[in-house]
Amino acid sequence: MTTTIRIGRKTPFTKSDALREDETLYEEAQKLGEWLATKDIAVVTMAQVLTRTKIDHPEATLVRETVWYEWVWDPVEQMYVLKCHDRGTISFVPDGDTDPIQIRIEISAGY
Repeated sequence: MTTTIRIGRKTPFTKSDALREDETLYEEAQKLGEWLATKDIAVVTMAQVLTRTKIDHPEATLVRETVWYEWVWDPVEQMYVLKCHDRGTISFVPDGDTDPIQIRIEISAGY
């Protein structure tokens, strides 16, 4: 199973230089990183990340893409494996800010 979690901020292009010094984004990434360090990243779900985010930001929302599946040939096992792809974005606006922070989650699992 592959799990990818990205954290970023959706901002107008004119603020792109300021993102390098975005303390709020840094703090949110640190909190998420500390929480993830206590988890088995291979089995973390979007629902778990959303629940963790809602502790500090009750208004956080999750927008999921359509879950899709594909058959992938595994040359080692000499068989096809069903692979599930689940993607979504958690968004919230930190207190005192106007630009939302977005946590992008991509989970691929083979069965």
